[in-house]
Amino acid sequence: MNMQKHWSLEKLGEDSDLQVRADAFDVLNHPNFGDASAALGQLNTGVITSANTARNLQFEGKFSF
Repeated sequence: MNMQKHWSLEKLGEDSDLQVRADAFDVLNHPNFGDASAALGQLNTGVITSANTARNLQFEGKFSF
């Protein structure tokens, strides 16, 4: 998911503008499980013991002139 806002800053010059942006990864917080253990003959065969990262947010600001 991405949200951004763009402002034109004509008082600072013809082409001056400001952009603010927010990116969100895995917004719904869906679990991303790792692979199941494939070692045969052990107690944890077929058991999932890890998961990837959950929600991640990123903010950015850019000023152009």
